[in-house]
Parts: sequence; C-alpha cells; structure tokens
Amino acid sequence: MPDVEDGGSNTAIQEQQFNALGTIEIISFTANPPAVAPFESTTLSWKVKLPQTLHVLVQFVVAGKTFSGTSGSVTTEVAGTTEFGLTAKTNLVSRMIGAVTVTSDTSACVTTTYDATTVADVVTGEVNAAIPSGNQFSFRGDGPSSTLGDGTITVDIPLNIDVPDWFDAQADVTIVLNVGASGPVAAVKAFVSLASVNVDVSWGLASQILSLGCEHFIETAMQKVAEAFLTEIVSTQVAPQTADSLNKLVQTTADMAKGNDPQHRKFALTSLTVSSDGLNYTVCPQPNPPAGPPGRLPLEPVHGVSTPTS
Repeated sequence: MPDVEDGGSNTAIQEQQFNALGTIEIISFTANPPAVAPFESTTLSWKVKLPQTLHVLVQFVVAGKTFSGTSGSVTTEVAGTTEFGLTAKTNLVSRMIGAVTVTSDTSACVTTTYDATTVADVVTGEVNAAIPSGNQFSFRGDGPSSTLGDGTITVDIPLNIDVPDWFDAQADVTIVLNVGASGPVAAVKAFVSLASVNVDVSWGLASQILSLGCEHFIETAMQKVAEAFLTEIVSTQVAPQTADSLNKLVQTTADMAKGNDPQHRKFALTSLTVSSDGLNYTVCPQPNPPAGPPGRLPLEPVHGVSTPTS
C-alpha cells in the first residue's frame, strides 16, 4: 500500500495495536443466567489482564456499551439465543477477543412462514400503487413482478416511456430491496430499504438509424433521470409501505398468539428473515409486568374525644 503522507506509519501502528489486543488475557467472561426466556435479562461480566507491552488506552465494548477498566458487568435484555462479544478497542483499532452465548427457550414462541408468492404479491401491489401507469410511463406485458432472495426482494418493472418530441423508448427497471428486522429488544420491527435501482433504456431500430447515434446520449440522460425518479419513489413510498404491510402481518400473528396464550402475555417480534422460500418470522411472549404492592385499606378516621362538662 503506497504511503499517503503518514499513512504508512499509521497503518503500521494500527497493525501493532491490533496484534497487541490479541494478547489480552481473558480471566473470565460469563453470562448469569446463561439461559433465559425471550425478553428476560442476563448479566454479562468480564475480567481481563492487559499485557505490559500495551501502552495505549484500551476500552471494552460489551452489549453495545463501552467501558473502561479491566473488569465490569452490564445487564441486558435478550430476545433470543444471542452471542455477545467482548471487544477491546483503542482510538485506532478494535478487536473481538472473546464471546459468550446466551441461550433462549423459544418453546412458547410462534413461528410463521408466508410463502414467497404471497410476499411477492404484497411488494408488487405496493409498486403498482406507487408507480401508476400513466401518460409518461406505462407497464409492458404483465407489469411488475417480484422475486425473493436471501435478505432481498428484487422487483422487475418493464416500462414503456413516452418521450415528448422524440422516439418512444422501453426501459427494464430492476429494484433491489433489503428486508430484515431491527430495533431495540421488545420493539423490533420489519424494515425495508432500497439497495439499488438500475434502469436499462432501449430504443427501436428506426430511432437508432434516424437519430444518427444521438440516442446514446439521450439514453444515458434518461437512465439517470429515471433512476433518480424511481429512487425517490421507492425510498419514500414503496419501501416504507412494504415494511408497514409486513409489520401488519407480524402484528396479526402476535395478536393471535396472545389470544391463544393462557396468560395473555404480549407477543413481540424477535426475528424476521426473507429467503427464496418466503418470509419467516418469530414472535415470543414478553414477561408479564410484576404485580404492584398490595393495596392498603384506608385508615380509619380519627374521631375527636369530647370531655363531658358538668
């Protein structure tokens, strides 16, 4: 790697520190309890010994929080079986030096799978609603279609484009959406975000001949305009509306699970994945809140005692 000013020396320092972090001795890194029900808490505790050759400030990251010192603990909620890392970091590098797994009993959870066709129809419907066929754009053939992959949904949109004062064009649009779940424990939601938009514009043979090669420049301009337009539409309409539809499916499952639960606990999403087989997600019961202190009876009113007069 070529040096950029002091880039070479920085790289050497980073490598040195990274290697030094690997020599930190882990005396203990445990979870108590090591197994919990979904949404219950465990306490992660650690104790390490720093090597004498490490002469920089080292901090430790556990469960997303940063700590100073060579020992500590943090209590965190667990939605499902989770591996927690013990990461050491300096101001330049970080390195995971240990891990502990907290298992979760999911026997009371409910897992639901929606087949790929059902999910694809939901996404295609959102695309049709957001990009209605009109004067400027019209769908070719059967219109938009969606296919599911690992963590993604790909939407293919065949379009006819009416170009004023020019030859009409065709565009093959490919939209890739990322699908998953995110959020704090007990408030996880499905998310859908735009990964990419690709527009391939093509022209009829007559237009290529009559435009004397100018169609390339117009094609490039149209691609950029169409990609910008569709990026805006997908980011502001298709993605959030699709996420809303998926969350409604999850909420329906959670409500049904609650109704079938003898304790009528609240069920919340713990995981959601999409693959070529469909949408798979799990909702698990949250612990019922602890009962408050028993109510006390109101105090008896204090009555004044009158002194008899003679």
